[in-house]
Amino acid sequence: MKLVYIEWVDASSSLGWHYLDKEGTSLICSTGWLINKTKKTVTISSSYNDSGKFLDQLHIPACVIKKYRVLKEYPAH
Repeated sequence: MKLVYIEWVDASSSLGWHYLDKEGTSLICSTGWLINKTKKTVTISSSYNDSGKFLDQLHIPACVIKKYRVLKEYPAH
């Protein structure tokens, strides 16, 4: 299993009356266990168990990823 760090751009929004923001996106920093990586998406999870189940999966489109780094690699259980 790989523990990864990903910086990616996401849409942002606000409620109510606001002055026009200069940029309508947010830079998001996520860490998690790498589940799957393809040309289109990277999927990470906050936790996994010994029966192969993953908790809180996040699917990030590859086109919005700005930085991807493997923090540490652990033997699979």
